[in-house]
Amino acid sequence: RGPADGSGSNIPFLKPALSALKSATIIPSLVNNRLLQRAKLKLPAPWALLNLPSILIVQNPFGSAITLKTSNCAISPCQKLQAKKPGTCETYYPSPIGNYTPDDVSETIPAHAVATFKSHTVKLYKLLTPEMLKSMFSVAGGSALIRLQGSMTISAGDFHVTVDYKEDDVPVCLDSALAPCKDFASEPWPRAEEIVI
Repeated sequence: RGPADGSGSNIPFLKPALSALKSATIIPSLVNNRLLQRAKLKLPAPWALLNLPSILIVQNPFGSAITLKTSNCAISPCQKLQAKKPGTCETYYPSPIGNYTPDDVSETIPAHAVATFKSHTVKLYKLLTPEMLKSMFSVAGGSALIRLQGSMTISAGDFHVTVDYKEDDVPVCLDSALAPCKDFASEPWPRAEEIVI
């Protein structure tokens, strides 16, 4: 989708056309190369229980740098893993737990590279209960799978576009002082199929 305010182009007569532009396609580079590689969540501060700090590792399979400007993506945890296909979710919880992110992201990923984002907020829709955490993670420091679905505003050079985005089976680690995530920047992580639900 083109930006509704016409900011997708500096050329005046293209602004109305780009503001109404909508197109759907599968980007070939992303079929076997997910953008979101994995995420680390930290428990929220006691004074901001609906703000879940999160750090993403994102790859750019394209030949030019891209900047993720904003993101409005709902997060749904995996409810049931596929027994015969490790690391794959069979069903996700029907109601998302939160949104990534109300923050201005403005993170740039160089061409053909991987970047670790700064911490940004996942805005929770309700408080995380011990039962929710137990259903998402086998233990603190373990991993789970999430679905990220919504829209993102991305720029590459002077080109700005809002894209609909959906990524399934994203590994997520819950980081705590007593059970920190394994080395976040490198694999292997605890495998999602080890989770008992």
